Amino acid sequence: MAIGSLIKPISHYMYLASILLLLITIINYFAKNIKRWHRAQLILDILIMMIMILGVTSAVFLSKFDAQALTSSQWVTLTTILVADLLTLLMILVLISSTTLSKISVGLYMVVVGMCFYVLNNLIGIYNDYMVLQIGQSIPNLFRIFAFSLFAIGSQYENKKMTLKNDFAKKGSPENLNKTRLAIFLSIIPLILFVLGFVNLTHFAIIAIAVIFYQLLSFYVQKTAIMEMILEQDRYLKDKLEALVDDRTMELTKANKALYKKSTVDDLTGLYNRSYFIQLIEDQIQIDGNHFSVFFMDLDRFKIINDLHGHDMGDKVLKIIADRFDSSMCDLCHYARVGGDEFAILFRDDSPDELEKIKPSRPRAA
Repeated sequence: MAIGSLIKPISHYMYLASILLLLITIINYFAKNIKRWHRAQLILDILIMMIMILGVTSAVFLSKFDAQALTSSQWVTLTTILVADLLTLLMILVLISSTTLSKISVGLYMVVVGMCFYVLNNLIGIYNDYMVLQIGQSIPNLFRIFAFSLFAIGSQYENKKMTLKNDFAKKGSPENLNKTRLAIFLSIIPLILFVLGFVNLTHFAIIAIAVIFYQLLSFYVQKTAIMEMILEQDRYLKDKLEALVDDRTMELTKANKALYKKSTVDDLTGLYNRSYFIQLIEDQIQIDGNHFSVFFMDLDRFKIINDLHGHDMGDKVLKIIADRFDSSMCDLCHYARVGGDEFAILFRDDSPDELEKIKPSRPRAA
């Protein structure tokens, strides 16, 4: 008798430790995957599950609870185990209702179901140990065996396959939207218990009212979430389109600059080319009363440089001549290479004074 009285409290503590480990595991899972769910809908799911669990628990368990028969230590132990069991059951139901089942592997699903049976085993054990009515050990033993079997099979399955499909990083709608059917389905349990006489009218009415409010609030939350996702998608597409337009505009600007440079500038010397120089002269002609001067020059004996030293050396000479033009650049002058060794200067003035200013800086013939 003494050994039995000693083993019973130890078994309760072991049950408490095991259920706390399960609770910590589920809370850790929620913490790591909280971004997958819509916060407002998750809070609603937790509240409705909590109301249903507390309603059924208070009707089925606490109504048959003999508080006077317990000591203070038994009261603390019972309360702690019951709270831990109910919290674990709450988190498991919320997890199932908020997660897309297609993203959960068979192994993890079996482990979660095994947790449910293990929690039910604990609740039945509390019912047997502390309540007036007794239901025997057959059902809790069956639940315990079934829970451990699911744990073992699910764990073995997970050794061969990933627990979750690794697509949570993909941007999409929260998983717990449009997932209220489980809460509605679970609300049938209080109705069955009410018909069987385990739940009184007060508890059933509270649960029914909570389910109605849950449906109304869930409808509002989901519509709001859908509008937020549509707006977010519009902003994302708008930003993406603007970035694409900016990139294309930058590419077109660069292409236009390259085309403009190619159509106006000589590739070798960097001076204006023949066609653009003619265009500059035509523009000056179109101005009424405008006066301008045009100078033409070529390089003497340039063919000898190409014949004796090669075309590379000839190109270098042409570049040197162009650099001399750049060094003598004035605001009224335009320099151009109009042929192989031919250059031209457009001076937008023909007054003798202005011509004398540029005379000393004119490049010498090579």
